[in-house]
Amino acid sequence: MSLKDEIEKIVRAERDKLESRDQGHKEYHERQRERFQPMRALLEEPAASVDGAHLKAAIREDSATVEVGKKEGDKTYFQSDARWRIEPSFQVYFHADKGEAFQ
Repeated sequence: MSLKDEIEKIVRAERDKLESRDQGHKEYHERQRERFQPMRALLEEPAASVDGAHLKAAIREDSATVEVGKKEGDKTYFQSDARWRIEPSFQVYFHADKGEAFQ
């Protein structure tokens, strides 16, 4: 096998590892979105029914931030009394093997 073939083989192997890792991350984020959908539906109802002067909700596909408080001054500043970050339960392993950081 020539040097060029060996280098191409190494590059292909590394590319396959990167694609596998990227696919794992993509599947993780898709699972997070799917797991959050029931909670998202539940959060959208009170967010729509409560006056925006007292509740601030940023609801995304896979998480939400809800703040309770009041708008102050010229109504551009929101003074938050309580704040929650809501997302599906998951764990991030910082010392995990390559490609296995999310579960």
